[in-house]
Amino acid sequence: MRDGGKITVMAFYFPNWHPDPRNEQVHGRGWTEWEVVRCARPRFPGHVQPRVPVWGYEDESEPAVMERKIAAARQHGIDGFLFDWYYSNEGSFREKVLNNAFLKAANLSDTKFAVMWCNHARQGVHPAPYTMHPETFSPAGVSAANHEVMANHLVRDYFRHPNYWKIGGRPFYAIYAIRQFVNDCGSVEAAAAMLDSMRRKAREAGFPGIHLHVTDGGLEWMEKIVTGVDPMPENDPLLPWAGRSGEELIRVLGIDSTGDYGWPVSGDFPKTDSAGVLRDITARWRRKIGGGPVPFYPSAMTGWDPSPRTVQSDKYEPRGYPFVATWSLTPAEYRSALAGMRELLAARPPAERVCLLNAWNEWTEGAYLEPDTVNGCAYLEAVREVYGEGRNFQPLEV
Repeated sequence: MRDGGKITVMAFYFPNWHPDPRNEQVHGRGWTEWEVVRCARPRFPGHVQPRVPVWGYEDESEPAVMERKIAAARQHGIDGFLFDWYYSNEGSFREKVLNNAFLKAANLSDTKFAVMWCNHARQGVHPAPYTMHPETFSPAGVSAANHEVMANHLVRDYFRHPNYWKIGGRPFYAIYAIRQFVNDCGSVEAAAAMLDSMRRKAREAGFPGIHLHVTDGGLEWMEKIVTGVDPMPENDPLLPWAGRSGEELIRVLGIDSTGDYGWPVSGDFPKTDSAGVLRDITARWRRKIGGGPVPFYPSAMTGWDPSPRTVQSDKYEPRGYPFVATWSLTPAEYRSALAGMRELLAARPPAERVCLLNAWNEWTEGAYLEPDTVNGCAYLEAVREVYGEGRNFQPLEV
């Protein structure tokens, strides 16, 4: 590997496996998304549901539970977790696992963490009805004043933590839906001003700024609009940007890197051929890694099946998310994908050697590394084989 540098491996972590007051307002006392996992059933021939966790339906907000997850991640070459982090004008949501379990784990040691602001609306997709008119329980967006409160919280409680992941000394901060953020702010310039305010707070805390990462789909959407590839919606906040370039958007917003959360692939319904999925994503990686104005951090997925998030008694037909085509990689295919990604990343400069894994525990989307009763630890072992070289690993007990 050039310069002798390693590749940083971070796994997305979805924190909805513990009781949360806002979930309980909608689903009842003690509810967690494990209920959706338990209720899943096969919807077409060959469909593998329900997925059953080897470790059981654990409460992730218990430090001892998180300690096992941390140990398993580190023993398999994963450097840390990128927590899906929810904040709106109502305040924080699903934060207990990070604050009460992960940051209090006895084996936190050198494990890294960072947050990705999931700034989309909270909707009733647990499960979603066939009508595709789920109720919105909490709208997206924060006011300028609440963004200041949110930024203070991030800098004070997370960025300053010694285990927070930094690139070039700057705390890594991701925004899931950059298009949504710009829409909520009302203009690109207003969004940039909010981000600049966060950067000032980070500098005041002793950092050189923040490393702003955005998931690529929303940015590509905006680029197509401003460059005229897609039509400009009426009264769109991007209207003043018509005819300008995607690189200008990146510069004004101060975006430092982009990357995928899920894989933007298409295929047959209800199940897509995994070989086609791998061809599509490999071609995307070769096009995106090193091919843009800022680094692109690719993600690796074990599969995609959000069918548990649909009403199980409804017909499973193409209706849009979560009624979508599914696919799954075998552990051998997943290892091959990881190896292909590693080959591309190894040729990049040190700051661009980042591998993102989707995800540690997206059980209701069929994208998880935690052991299940079908494949055991095979996906974690694939990560270790590709990215765990040079480390002394202990066998994982399940």
